Amino acid sequence: MPAHQAATGPTNVATRVTAPKRRADEAIGATNEPSVSGDWLTVRSSMPSQNAPGAVQIYRKRDVAWVHFQTLLSPDERPIDDGFGWATAIDANTMAIGAPDYEVDGVRSGVVLIYTFGGDRWALAATVKSPDPAANGYFGQHVALDRGTLVVGEARQATLGGGAPNRAVYVFRQGPGGAWPSQATIAVPKELSAMVLGRHGFGNHVEVDGDTIAIAARDQVYLYRRNGTNWQLEQRLDAPRDPQDSFGGPSFARSLGLDDDVLVVGALRAAGLVPDAGAAFVYRRQEGRWRQEAKLTASDGVTR
Repeated sequence: MPAHQAATGPTNVATRVTAPKRRADEAIGATNEPSVSGDWLTVRSSMPSQNAPGAVQIYRKRDVAWVHFQTLLSPDERPIDDGFGWATAIDANTMAIGAPDYEVDGVRSGVVLIYTFGGDRWALAATVKSPDPAANGYFGQHVALDRGTLVVGEARQATLGGGAPNRAVYVFRQGPGGAWPSQATIAVPKELSAMVLGRHGFGNHVEVDGDTIAIAARDQVYLYRRNGTNWQLEQRLDAPRDPQDSFGGPSFARSLGLDDDVLVVGALRAAGLVPDAGAAFVYRRQEGRWRQEAKLTASDGVTR
């Protein structure tokens, strides 16, 4: 039976991350999750309104401190926030930056911008576009990167404020000359495509490690393995249920973390010491099957 483990103990702050501001009300870390790989850390900074593009702040680790290294601004020439930096992923000297509101050929369909580190600065190396572009498609809202494999999720909207079903998750593979051609399109599973109004959320969070891709959907995680240039479904994980979960369920798969044979899945409203406190579920792959290993809950969790 999976263990329930509470996170306990104080955490000491090694350094406080701050960034140079373009304006006094610019917010750092307000609209995305930071990305870290090795000695690199990225975080988005944005204005409280959409009257200025966002920026990606890059930090480099020096001893125990994280020192501001560079500010990246969107190459989109429009004077509004195009979502640049809404999602970021770093792997060694390559960085993928999602810009889901980026305009391509007059259509706000979104892109992923690839940057590489040349020894002194990060510079734009490639622009990855959706194989299936659509207005308000929000391609690049979710990105993952590992060893030359780029995975991109979307969050489509038929009109502003109106939902439309995500169509797929897109996989790209780094090719010669710095190009990133499309390798595969992972379609929405049939059992999800029939959901009312397409509110399945397939691709709202993605992770990749080696030959494994994890894709979040509503209260589910789909795991795929690479077979040549194809990606085949390996297993589907359904939300674990607890009698103390709220009527709406545990909000399973609101975040993902994948490293080798270990997968961590966030569940925003899962029951912990009290209902709706939230939890993280840990899975481990053994002999080709993913099995729940632990449920992590906060020692001071409270009902939302």
